Amino acid sequence: MEYSDVDSRRFGLNIYRASLPEIREGELFEQLVSNKVDVAILRFPTSQQHEISRLDRLGVPYIISDVLVYYESDLRALGTSESRNPELLFEPAGVEDHEVLNSLVTEIFEGYRNHYSSNPVLSNVDVLEGYCEWARGYCMRGRQGRWAWIVRDAGVPVAFVTCSEAEGGEEAEVVLNGVRPAAAGRGIYRDLISFVQRFFAQRGVPRLLISTQVQNVVVQKVWVRLDFEPIHSYLTAHMNAFLSHSLRPPERVAHSVSPSDAEAYGYLTSDMNPIHFDDEAAQSIGFESRIAHGIIVNGVASRFFGTVWPGLGCIFVGYTYRFLKPIYISRNYEIIITFPLIDESRGFAKALLRVVDETGDLCVLSYHDLRFGGGRQ
Repeated sequence: MEYSDVDSRRFGLNIYRASLPEIREGELFEQLVSNKVDVAILRFPTSQQHEISRLDRLGVPYIISDVLVYYESDLRALGTSESRNPELLFEPAGVEDHEVLNSLVTEIFEGYRNHYSSNPVLSNVDVLEGYCEWARGYCMRGRQGRWAWIVRDAGVPVAFVTCSEAEGGEEAEVVLNGVRPAAAGRGIYRDLISFVQRFFAQRGVPRLLISTQVQNVVVQKVWVRLDFEPIHSYLTAHMNAFLSHSLRPPERVAHSVSPSDAEAYGYLTSDMNPIHFDDEAAQSIGFESRIAHGIIVNGVASRFFGTVWPGLGCIFVGYTYRFLKPIYISRNYEIIITFPLIDESRGFAKALLRVVDETGDLCVLSYHDLRFGGGRQ
């Protein structure tokens, strides 16, 4: 898992990325915690989609944010392709073309859904600016293997494409591309991709890659007509761990479960499991001594949410728990409560509760969904 400086700066969160051949939940959880990750963007082959349920074991909220499909064109076997719009002009783009490129990207990609825009915690405004920044980074006219072209029709910008070429020229990739909606339906997109094929074929590059979200069927039909073949597909998951980000200062609450607390809870719930009351019973199954009922921590959270913040009227609507270490009777712990999401207009907040022991080790990780101020949406 690697830190993404670009994503972190853009969205104001601690964002990491990883491409995983398989899901190893233990290693993944350790990296989330040690790096204090807010959002982890994970990509893995769809052939491993049967492993997705392993993410449930982490106790961290996640969403399946998109499916990416890759196609390949064998440029060594490239045939002839007649342009449908021979009047189009393909201009290599440089820094001076940033403004035009920004305008094209904004118009073409506004409302388009990718893995970023599928995550409700990421601003769509920032997602769109990310597309613009991404495209601008290729206006290098071949330097560092990066290319961009602006396509004009009678002097009017109607499309763009950005590409990369691997060092050594063994392959090239179409990175970002599109046609203005007003110019759609004229075969311009087909001419755009055909141009890129011919350009890199003339440079002696043997293969050209291109990718998109699986739901973007229209462009995939064009690729197939131009002799591209599907080769790979990947699932993208976002884990919204929020281990750094909070919209309120962290709240810290000292916590210790006394023997009388455990007894009172046991009588209240009729949970008289001896591991909560007898050291030997607890030790017989591997604990150091008797342990507290795990849900007692939930009571501390409920008190805080109902009387401190959000305060009176707060409704506890859902939560998830991950117990990493037991909570032992009569030992001292600290509960840390943060609020990564607060939507005053909807009366909704998501809180993260962490319980750490005296050595600083994480014992409990818990996410809570709250309603307040009459919010019901």
